[in-house]
Amino acid sequence: MSAGQLARRLIDDFEGDLVGPDHPGYERLRRIWNGDIDRRPALIAMCRSAGDVALAVRYAREAGLMIAVRSGGHSYPGHSVCEGGVVIDVSSMNHVDFAEDGTTVRVGAGALLGAVDTATVARGRVVPAGIVSHTGFAGLALGGGMGYLTRSHGMTCDHLTGFTVVTADGAIIRADADNHPDLFWALRGGGGNFGVVTEFECDSSPMPPVSVGHLLYPADRALEIFEGVRDFVDAGPRALSVRLVAGLTMPGQDGVDERNVVGVRVIYQGQPDGAALSELRRFGDPVLDTIEVSSYLQLQREFDEFSQRGIGWYMKSGHTRKLTRDGLAAMIEATHSHQRVASDRVLRSVHSIASLGGAASDVPEMATAYSGRDAGWHFAVEVGFTTEAERKRIVGNTRQAWANIEPNLDMATSYVNMLFEEQLASMEKVYGAEKFAMLRRIKTAYDPANVFRHNANIPPLETAPGESR
Repeated sequence: MSAGQLARRLIDDFEGDLVGPDHPGYERLRRIWNGDIDRRPALIAMCRSAGDVALAVRYAREAGLMIAVRSGGHSYPGHSVCEGGVVIDVSSMNHVDFAEDGTTVRVGAGALLGAVDTATVARGRVVPAGIVSHTGFAGLALGGGMGYLTRSHGMTCDHLTGFTVVTADGAIIRADADNHPDLFWALRGGGGNFGVVTEFECDSSPMPPVSVGHLLYPADRALEIFEGVRDFVDAGPRALSVRLVAGLTMPGQDGVDERNVVGVRVIYQGQPDGAALSELRRFGDPVLDTIEVSSYLQLQREFDEFSQRGIGWYMKSGHTRKLTRDGLAAMIEATHSHQRVASDRVLRSVHSIASLGGAASDVPEMATAYSGRDAGWHFAVEVGFTTEAERKRIVGNTRQAWANIEPNLDMATSYVNMLFEEQLASMEKVYGAEKFAMLRRIKTAYDPANVFRHNANIPPLETAPGESR
Protein backbone atom coordinates (compact mmCIF):
# COMPACT_ATOMS: atom_id res chain seq x y z
CA MET A 1 0.00 0.00 0.00
CA SER A 2 1.43 3.40 -0.99
CA ALA A 3 1.93 6.29 1.42
CA GLY A 4 -0.93 8.10 -0.29
CA GLN A 5 -3.27 5.15 0.15
CA LEU A 6 -2.20 4.83 3.76
CA ALA A 7 -2.85 8.52 4.33
CA ARG A 8 -6.39 8.14 2.99
CA ARG A 9 -6.91 5.07 5.15
CA LEU A 10 -5.55 6.94 8.13
CA ILE A 11 -8.08 9.71 7.58
CA ASP A 12 -10.94 7.26 7.03
CA ASP A 13 -10.27 4.77 9.83
CA PHE A 14 -8.50 6.76 12.57
CA GLU A 15 -10.71 7.16 15.65
CA GLY A 16 -8.82 10.02 17.27
CA ASP A 17 -7.88 13.47 16.03
CA LEU A 18 -5.24 14.17 13.39
CA VAL A 19 -3.57 17.48 14.10
CA GLY A 20 -1.49 19.24 11.45
CA PRO A 21 0.15 22.68 11.38
CA ASP A 22 -3.11 24.31 10.26
CA HIS A 23 -5.11 22.88 13.19
CA PRO A 24 -6.11 25.47 15.85
CA GLY A 25 -4.67 23.26 18.58
CA TYR A 26 -1.36 22.58 16.87
CA GLU A 27 0.78 25.11 18.72
CA ARG A 28 -0.40 23.87 22.11
CA LEU A 29 -0.15 20.20 21.21
CA ARG A 30 3.35 20.34 19.75
CA ARG A 31 4.75 21.70 23.02
CA ILE A 32 6.13 19.41 25.71
CA TRP A 33 7.17 19.81 29.32
CA ASN A 34 10.76 20.87 28.54
CA GLY A 35 10.35 24.29 26.99
CA ASP A 36 13.88 24.14 25.61
CA ILE A 37 12.57 21.74 22.95
CA ASP A 38 10.97 23.57 20.01
CA ARG A 39 10.06 21.17 17.20
CA ARG A 40 7.32 21.20 14.56
CA PRO A 41 6.02 17.75 13.62
CA ALA A 42 4.19 17.25 10.32
CA LEU A 43 1.38 15.41 12.10
CA ILE A 44 0.23 14.74 15.65
CA ALA A 45 -1.89 11.60 15.80
CA MET A 46 -4.04 11.79 18.94
CA CYS A 47 -4.67 8.07 19.35
CA ARG A 48 -7.62 6.53 21.14
CA SER A 49 -6.80 2.85 20.68
CA ALA A 50 -4.08 0.38 19.79
CA GLY A 51 -5.65 0.30 16.33
CA ASP A 52 -5.07 4.04 15.96
CA VAL A 53 -1.45 3.56 17.00
CA ALA A 54 -1.00 0.79 14.44
CA LEU A 55 -2.44 2.97 11.66
CA ALA A 56 -0.14 5.85 12.59
CA VAL A 57 2.93 3.60 12.72
CA ARG A 58 2.20 2.11 9.30
CA TYR A 59 1.56 5.53 7.79
CA ALA A 60 4.75 7.06 9.17
CA ARG A 61 6.83 4.09 8.12
CA GLU A 62 5.57 4.03 4.53
CA ALA A 63 5.88 7.81 4.26
CA GLY A 64 9.46 7.66 5.54
CA LEU A 65 8.70 9.94 8.50
CA MET A 66 10.33 9.94 11.92
CA ILE A 67 8.12 8.72 14.78
CA ALA A 68 8.00 10.22 18.25
CA VAL A 69 5.82 8.60 20.92
CA ARG A 70 4.29 10.82 23.59
CA SER A 71 2.52 9.97 26.81
CA GLY A 72 3.16 12.60 29.49
CA GLY A 73 5.69 14.49 27.38
CA HIS A 74 8.27 14.59 30.19
CA SER A 75 11.28 13.37 28.20
CA TYR A 76 14.22 15.59 29.19
CA PRO A 77 15.95 15.49 25.76
CA GLY A 78 12.64 15.88 23.92
CA HIS A 79 11.98 12.36 22.64
CA SER A 80 8.24 13.14 22.95
CA VAL A 81 8.24 15.30 19.79
CA CYS A 82 10.13 15.24 16.49
CA GLU A 83 10.84 17.74 13.72
CA GLY A 84 8.85 17.10 10.55
CA GLY A 85 7.68 13.65 11.58
CA VAL A 86 4.68 11.99 13.23
CA VAL A 87 3.98 12.31 16.93
CA ILE A 88 1.98 9.33 18.18
CA ASP A 89 0.20 10.81 21.19
CA VAL A 90 -1.37 8.21 23.51
CA SER A 91 -2.49 10.62 26.24
CA SER A 92 -6.18 9.77 25.72
CA MET A 93 -5.48 6.10 26.40
CA ASN A 94 -5.24 6.79 30.11
CA HIS A 95 -7.31 4.14 31.88
CA VAL A 96 -6.20 2.60 35.19
CA ASP A 97 -8.22 -0.51 36.07
CA PHE A 98 -7.89 -3.34 38.56
CA ALA A 99 -8.32 -6.90 37.36
CA GLU A 100 -10.69 -9.26 39.15
CA ASP A 101 -7.89 -10.54 41.39
CA GLY A 102 -7.75 -7.13 43.10
CA THR A 103 -3.97 -6.84 42.78
CA THR A 104 -3.21 -6.71 39.04
CA VAL A 105 -3.50 -3.24 37.53
CA ARG A 106 -3.94 -2.46 33.83
CA VAL A 107 -2.55 0.94 32.92
CA GLY A 108 -3.15 2.68 29.62
CA ALA A 109 -0.10 4.17 27.96
CA GLY A 110 -1.42 7.71 28.42
CA ALA A 111 -1.96 7.51 32.18
CA LEU A 112 0.01 9.91 34.35
CA LEU A 113 1.58 8.82 37.62
CA GLY A 114 -1.02 10.79 39.55
CA ALA A 115 -3.82 8.74 38.02
CA VAL A 116 -2.05 5.46 38.78
CA ASP A 117 -1.35 6.55 42.36
CA THR A 118 -4.94 7.72 42.92
CA ALA A 119 -6.46 4.49 41.63
CA THR A 120 -4.13 2.17 43.53
CA VAL A 121 -4.03 4.04 46.85
CA ALA A 122 -7.84 4.02 46.88
CA ARG A 123 -7.51 0.22 47.14
CA GLY A 124 -4.77 0.43 49.75
CA ARG A 125 -2.17 -0.63 47.20
CA VAL A 126 0.68 0.90 45.22
CA VAL A 127 2.73 0.42 42.07
CA PRO A 128 6.13 2.02 42.77
CA ALA A 129 6.90 4.79 40.31
CA GLY A 130 8.44 8.24 39.98
CA ILE A 131 8.14 11.36 42.13
CA VAL A 132 6.23 13.94 40.03
CA SER A 133 2.57 13.11 39.44
CA HIS A 134 2.30 14.74 35.99
CA THR A 135 4.96 12.40 34.58
CA GLY A 136 3.71 9.77 32.12
CA PHE A 137 3.70 6.23 33.48
CA ALA A 138 4.72 4.67 30.15
CA GLY A 139 8.06 6.36 29.56
CA LEU A 140 9.02 6.06 33.20
CA ALA A 141 8.20 2.34 33.36
CA LEU A 142 9.90 1.42 30.07
CA GLY A 143 13.15 3.02 31.26
CA GLY A 144 13.03 1.27 34.64
CA GLY A 145 11.09 3.56 36.95
CA MET A 146 12.86 5.02 39.98
CA GLY A 147 11.19 6.78 42.91
CA TYR A 148 10.66 7.06 46.63
CA LEU A 149 9.80 3.35 47.05
CA THR A 150 12.71 1.90 45.05
CA ARG A 151 14.60 0.59 48.09
CA SER A 152 11.54 -1.08 49.57
CA HIS A 153 9.62 -2.20 46.46
CA GLY A 154 12.11 -2.17 43.58
CA MET A 155 11.92 -0.51 40.20
CA THR A 156 8.62 0.05 38.41
CA CYS A 157 9.71 -2.41 35.71
CA ASP A 158 10.04 -5.13 38.35
CA HIS A 159 6.25 -5.03 38.74
CA LEU A 160 5.38 -5.25 35.03
CA THR A 161 3.86 -8.60 34.08
CA GLY A 162 2.63 -7.96 30.55
CA PHE A 163 2.41 -5.49 27.67
CA THR A 164 0.22 -4.81 24.68
CA VAL A 165 2.61 -3.64 21.97
CA VAL A 166 2.30 -2.19 18.47
CA THR A 167 5.36 -3.34 16.56
CA ALA A 168 7.24 -1.59 13.76
CA ASP A 169 5.14 -3.34 11.10
CA GLY A 170 1.88 -2.25 12.74
CA ALA A 171 1.02 -5.59 14.35
CA ILE A 172 -0.60 -5.64 17.80
CA ILE A 173 0.91 -8.32 20.05
CA ARG A 174 1.07 -9.41 23.66
CA ALA A 175 4.44 -9.65 25.42
CA ASP A 176 4.76 -11.46 28.73
CA ALA A 177 6.68 -14.37 30.24
CA ASP A 178 5.00 -16.80 27.84
CA ASN A 179 4.45 -14.69 24.73
CA HIS A 180 7.46 -13.05 23.08
CA PRO A 181 9.55 -13.48 26.24
CA ASP A 182 12.55 -11.81 24.60
CA LEU A 183 10.51 -8.66 24.00
CA PHE A 184 9.08 -8.90 27.53
CA TRP A 185 12.65 -8.87 28.86
CA ALA A 186 13.69 -5.91 26.70
CA LEU A 187 10.69 -3.73 27.53
CA ARG A 188 11.59 -3.78 31.22
CA GLY A 189 14.32 -1.15 31.08
CA GLY A 190 15.12 -0.94 27.36
CA GLY A 191 13.01 2.15 26.74
CA GLY A 192 10.89 2.82 23.68
CA ASN A 193 13.12 1.01 21.19
CA PHE A 194 11.00 -2.02 20.39
CA GLY A 195 7.47 -0.79 19.74
CA VAL A 196 4.69 1.37 21.09
CA VAL A 197 3.29 -0.06 24.32
CA THR A 198 -0.41 0.75 24.54
CA GLU A 199 -1.19 -1.02 27.83
CA PHE A 200 0.82 -2.21 30.81
CA GLU A 201 -0.12 -5.00 33.19
CA CYS A 202 1.35 -4.52 36.66
CA ASP A 203 1.49 -6.21 40.03
CA SER A 204 0.57 -3.94 42.93
CA SER A 205 1.64 -4.18 46.57
CA PRO A 206 0.02 -3.22 49.89
CA MET A 207 0.63 0.45 50.71
CA PRO A 208 2.15 0.95 54.17
CA PRO A 209 1.94 4.25 56.08
CA VAL A 210 4.72 6.68 55.20
CA SER A 211 6.53 9.26 57.27
CA VAL A 212 8.05 12.07 55.24
CA GLY A 213 9.98 15.28 55.82
CA HIS A 214 13.33 17.01 55.97
CA LEU A 215 16.11 17.10 58.51
CA LEU A 216 17.93 20.42 58.11
CA TYR A 217 21.46 21.22 59.20
CA PRO A 218 23.80 24.22 58.93
CA ALA A 219 25.38 24.35 55.49
CA ASP A 220 28.91 24.37 56.88
CA ARG A 221 28.30 20.86 58.27
CA ALA A 222 27.18 19.40 54.92
CA LEU A 223 30.03 16.96 54.39
CA GLU A 224 29.97 15.66 57.96
CA ILE A 225 26.19 15.20 57.91
CA PHE A 226 26.05 13.56 54.50
CA GLU A 227 28.79 11.07 55.35
CA GLY A 228 27.04 10.13 58.58
CA VAL A 229 23.65 9.69 56.91
CA ARG A 230 25.27 7.66 54.10
CA ASP A 231 26.74 5.24 56.63
CA PHE A 232 23.44 4.99 58.49
CA VAL A 233 21.41 4.26 55.34
CA ASP A 234 23.92 1.80 53.90
CA ALA A 235 23.52 -0.28 57.05
CA GLY A 236 19.86 0.55 57.62
CA PRO A 237 16.51 -1.02 56.70
CA ARG A 238 15.16 -0.82 53.17
CA ALA A 239 12.02 0.83 54.55
CA LEU A 240 14.16 3.96 54.88
CA SER A 241 15.08 6.06 51.84
CA VAL A 242 16.84 9.41 51.78
CA ARG A 243 17.85 12.12 49.36
CA LEU A 244 20.86 14.20 50.29
CA VAL A 245 20.15 17.74 49.14
CA ALA A 246 22.70 20.53 49.38
CA GLY A 247 20.32 23.10 47.87
CA LEU A 248 16.72 22.94 49.03
CA THR A 249 13.26 23.73 47.79
CA MET A 250 10.98 23.50 50.81
CA PRO A 251 7.25 23.46 50.07
CA GLY A 252 5.36 25.09 52.94
CA GLN A 253 8.53 26.22 54.74
CA ASP A 254 8.70 29.95 54.11
CA GLY A 255 11.75 31.63 55.56
CA VAL A 256 14.11 28.71 55.01
CA ASP A 257 17.19 30.11 53.28
CA GLU A 258 18.53 27.37 51.02
CA ARG A 259 21.97 29.00 51.01
CA ASN A 260 22.45 28.44 54.75
CA VAL A 261 21.17 24.91 55.23
CA VAL A 262 21.53 21.44 53.79
CA GLY A 263 18.84 18.83 54.01
CA VAL A 264 18.19 15.14 54.24
CA ARG A 265 14.89 14.30 52.57
CA VAL A 266 13.51 11.30 54.46
CA ILE A 267 10.89 8.77 53.31
CA TYR A 268 10.20 6.04 55.84
CA GLN A 269 7.59 3.31 55.65
CA GLY A 270 6.35 3.35 59.18
CA GLN A 271 5.56 5.75 62.00
CA PRO A 272 7.78 8.76 62.83
CA ASP A 273 8.77 7.13 66.12
CA GLY A 274 9.89 3.88 64.48
CA ALA A 275 13.24 2.68 65.80
CA ALA A 276 15.32 3.26 62.67
CA LEU A 277 13.80 6.65 61.96
CA SER A 278 14.09 7.79 65.57
CA GLU A 279 17.81 7.06 65.52
CA LEU A 280 18.29 8.99 62.29
CA ARG A 281 16.29 11.95 63.61
CA ARG A 282 18.66 12.26 66.55
CA PHE A 283 21.75 12.20 64.34
CA GLY A 284 23.68 15.46 64.14
CA ASP A 285 21.16 17.59 66.09
CA PRO A 286 19.15 18.97 63.13
CA VAL A 287 18.08 22.58 63.35
CA LEU A 288 14.70 21.68 61.87
CA ASP A 289 12.83 18.36 61.72
CA THR A 290 9.67 18.33 59.58
CA ILE A 291 9.09 14.56 59.51
CA GLU A 292 5.48 13.51 60.00
CA VAL A 293 3.02 10.92 58.78
CA SER A 294 1.94 11.80 55.24
CA SER A 295 -0.36 10.34 52.65
CA TYR A 296 1.42 8.76 49.71
CA LEU A 297 -0.61 10.91 47.33
CA GLN A 298 0.56 14.06 49.08
CA LEU A 299 4.14 12.84 48.91
CA GLN A 300 3.87 12.16 45.19
CA ARG A 301 2.41 15.60 44.44
CA GLU A 302 4.53 17.70 46.75
CA PHE A 303 6.93 18.97 44.10
CA ASP A 304 4.54 19.10 41.12
CA GLU A 305 4.31 22.88 40.95
CA PHE A 306 8.08 23.21 41.18
CA SER A 307 8.53 21.04 38.08
CA GLN A 308 7.47 23.93 35.87
CA ARG A 309 6.10 23.10 32.46
CA GLY A 310 7.31 25.27 29.59
CA ILE A 311 10.61 26.56 30.94
CA GLY A 312 13.89 25.06 29.75
CA TRP A 313 15.33 22.07 31.61
CA TYR A 314 18.74 20.44 31.52
CA MET A 315 20.11 17.58 33.55
CA LYS A 316 22.92 15.16 34.29
CA SER A 317 22.78 11.93 36.27
CA GLY A 318 24.69 8.80 37.14
CA HIS A 319 24.84 5.71 39.37
CA THR A 320 27.50 4.73 41.89
CA ARG A 321 27.96 1.74 44.15
CA LYS A 322 29.91 3.59 46.81
CA LEU A 323 29.25 7.16 47.85
CA THR A 324 32.64 8.71 48.51
CA ARG A 325 33.67 11.82 50.40
CA ASP A 326 35.02 13.31 47.18
CA GLY A 327 31.73 12.62 45.40
CA LEU A 328 29.79 14.32 48.17
CA ALA A 329 32.13 17.30 48.13
CA ALA A 330 31.80 17.64 44.36
CA MET A 331 27.98 17.68 44.59
CA ILE A 332 28.04 20.23 47.41
CA GLU A 333 30.31 22.46 45.34
CA ALA A 334 28.06 22.00 42.30
CA THR A 335 25.13 23.26 44.36
CA HIS A 336 26.99 26.34 45.55
CA SER A 337 28.22 27.04 42.04
CA HIS A 338 24.68 26.81 40.65
CA GLN A 339 23.32 29.15 43.30
CA ARG A 340 25.67 31.83 41.94
CA VAL A 341 24.24 31.59 38.41
CA ALA A 342 20.66 30.41 38.99
CA SER A 343 17.59 32.10 37.50
CA ASP A 344 15.28 33.82 39.97
CA ARG A 345 12.35 32.84 37.73
CA VAL A 346 12.86 29.12 38.26
CA LEU A 347 11.16 27.69 41.34
CA ARG A 348 13.60 24.87 41.96
CA SER A 349 16.79 23.16 40.95
CA VAL A 350 17.82 19.64 41.93
CA HIS A 351 21.24 18.70 43.21
CA SER A 352 20.45 15.48 45.02
CA ILE A 353 21.89 12.08 45.82
CA ALA A 354 19.21 9.42 46.27
CA SER A 355 19.64 6.11 48.08
CA LEU A 356 19.08 2.96 46.04
CA GLY A 357 19.84 -0.71 46.72
CA GLY A 358 17.40 -2.77 48.74
CA ALA A 359 14.68 -4.42 46.65
CA ALA A 360 16.08 -3.00 43.41
CA SER A 361 19.30 -4.92 44.04
CA ASP A 362 17.50 -8.18 44.87
CA VAL A 363 16.73 -8.68 41.17
CA PRO A 364 19.63 -10.23 39.23
CA GLU A 365 21.31 -7.85 36.79
CA MET A 366 20.42 -9.92 33.72
CA ALA A 367 16.80 -10.58 34.74
CA THR A 368 15.59 -7.43 32.98
CA ALA A 369 16.99 -4.91 30.54
CA TYR A 370 17.28 -2.29 33.27
CA SER A 371 20.93 -1.79 34.21
CA GLY A 372 22.48 -0.74 37.48
CA ARG A 373 21.10 -3.24 39.98
CA ASP A 374 24.10 -2.94 42.27
CA ALA A 375 23.94 0.86 42.46
CA GLY A 376 23.76 2.14 46.00
CA TRP A 377 23.19 5.79 45.15
CA HIS A 378 22.03 7.93 42.25
CA PHE A 379 23.34 11.45 41.51
CA ALA A 380 20.99 13.88 39.76
CA VAL A 381 21.51 17.50 38.73
CA GLU A 382 18.46 19.18 37.19
CA VAL A 383 18.45 22.89 36.39
CA GLY A 384 15.97 25.25 34.76
CA PHE A 385 16.21 28.46 32.74
CA THR A 386 13.86 30.89 31.01
CA THR A 387 15.98 32.84 28.49
CA GLU A 388 18.79 32.07 26.07
CA ALA A 389 21.20 34.07 28.19
CA GLU A 390 20.24 32.05 31.26
CA ARG A 391 20.57 28.84 29.27
CA LYS A 392 24.10 29.63 28.19
CA ARG A 393 25.14 30.57 31.71
CA ILE A 394 23.38 27.79 33.62
CA VAL A 395 23.97 24.89 31.22
CA GLY A 396 27.64 25.79 30.89
CA ASN A 397 27.98 25.87 34.65
CA THR A 398 26.21 22.50 34.99
CA ARG A 399 28.42 20.82 32.41
CA GLN A 400 31.50 21.94 34.28
CA ALA A 401 30.07 20.86 37.61
CA TRP A 402 29.24 17.42 36.21
CA ALA A 403 32.76 17.08 34.84
CA ASN A 404 33.92 17.38 38.46
CA ILE A 405 31.29 14.97 39.82
CA GLU A 406 31.47 12.16 37.26
CA PRO A 407 34.99 10.88 38.05
CA ASN A 408 33.72 10.06 41.54
CA LEU A 409 31.07 7.63 40.28
CA ASP A 410 32.25 4.03 40.14
CA MET A 411 29.68 2.79 37.57
CA ALA A 412 29.39 3.43 33.85
CA THR A 413 25.72 2.48 33.80
CA SER A 414 23.13 5.16 34.37
CA TYR A 415 19.37 5.62 34.49
CA VAL A 416 18.24 5.66 30.86
CA ASN A 417 15.34 8.06 31.54
CA MET A 418 17.77 10.75 32.63
CA LEU A 419 20.34 10.54 29.86
CA PHE A 420 21.24 13.75 28.06
CA GLU A 421 23.56 14.85 25.26
CA GLU A 422 26.69 12.73 24.87
CA GLN A 423 25.33 10.13 27.30
CA LEU A 424 22.74 9.20 24.66
CA ALA A 425 25.54 8.33 22.24
CA SER A 426 27.03 5.81 24.67
CA MET A 427 24.27 3.22 25.05
CA GLU A 428 26.70 0.29 25.19
CA LYS A 429 28.35 2.00 28.13
CA VAL A 430 24.97 2.54 29.77
CA TYR A 431 23.85 -1.10 29.46
CA GLY A 432 27.17 -2.91 29.46
CA ALA A 433 28.47 -5.00 26.55
CA GLU A 434 26.60 -8.25 27.24
CA LYS A 435 23.21 -6.66 27.83
CA PHE A 436 23.66 -4.22 24.95
CA ALA A 437 24.37 -7.10 22.57
CA MET A 438 21.19 -8.87 23.72
CA LEU A 439 19.17 -5.69 23.25
CA ARG A 440 20.53 -5.22 19.73
CA ARG A 441 19.54 -8.76 18.78
CA ILE A 442 16.01 -8.18 20.08
CA LYS A 443 15.86 -4.81 18.35
CA THR A 444 16.82 -6.50 15.09
CA ALA A 445 14.08 -9.09 15.54
CA TYR A 446 11.29 -6.57 16.18
CA ASP A 447 12.47 -3.35 14.50
CA PRO A 448 15.24 -4.15 11.98
CA ALA A 449 14.78 -0.84 10.14
CA ASN A 450 15.05 1.18 13.38
CA VAL A 451 11.62 2.74 12.89
CA PHE A 452 11.59 3.56 16.61
CA ARG A 453 14.83 5.51 16.81
CA HIS A 454 13.78 8.85 18.33
CA ASN A 455 14.73 7.69 21.82
CA ALA A 456 17.73 6.52 23.82
CA ASN A 457 18.41 4.44 20.76
CA ILE A 458 19.63 0.88 20.63
CA PRO A 459 20.50 0.33 16.95
CA PRO A 460 19.68 -2.96 15.23
CA LEU A 461 22.48 -5.18 14.05
CA GLU A 462 23.83 -4.41 10.60
CA THR A 463 22.46 -6.57 7.80
CA ALA A 464 24.19 -7.85 4.70
CA PRO A 465 23.71 -5.91 1.42
CA GLY A 466 20.33 -6.72 -0.08
CA GLU A 467 19.10 -8.40 3.10
CA SER A 468 15.69 -7.33 4.30
CA ARG A 469 15.55 -4.90 7.19
